[in-house]
Amino acid sequence: MGSSPAETTENVQSTIHQLESLGFIIYWNKIVPRPSETMEFLVLQVDSTSLTLSDTEYKLSKIANECQHFVHKDTVSGRDLAYLLGLLTSVNTAVIPGTLYYRELQRLKHQIISLLGKTNRCHPSYSFPCEWNVTHSDNHWSNENTMLTYLETIIIPYVESVRERLGLDENQSASAIYVHFKANLLRRYPKC
Repeated sequence: MGSSPAETTENVQSTIHQLESLGFIIYWNKIVPRPSETMEFLVLQVDSTSLTLSDTEYKLSKIANECQHFVHKDTVSGRDLAYLLGLLTSVNTAVIPGTLYYRELQRLKHQIISLLGKTNRCHPSYSFPCEWNVTHSDNHWSNENTMLTYLETIIIPYVESVRERLGLDENQSASAIYVHFKANLLRRYPKC
């Protein structure tokens, strides 16, 4: 700090010299040796005279172009919608009530995901050894189908054998409680 730009520059140099003499490492690419009223910091434009944060022109033009491209499409994929929401979310630091402007788009994204599931590119494709018993759908490995298979081939036969061993009626209800993949919370969870 200083009363003039020259005094501020001198104070910065003096501070840097003292820090170096104490053994601190100065990363020159991360400091601003000359005073400036505006600077870019963490992709935001910081103005020290008006005490404001704003987004850079590059970021704003990128968002505007993407919005124009988005509006003129006949159909939009969930991935495109998620990309646009990511861009809009990135300006929340400077646009304080930013989420209010795209809340409906967020709801739409959640509706798409709940109706169609996640994108088929949420993981790369791999081949697993057969003995691993890992099923694969367009969305996941070890998914709901795997857990249903696990229930039908391991849990239900076990419950039936315990019923038989204890002499219980086959209609005696049983509940297998386990947290692994939360399979007991699935809509298609078989009753045993």
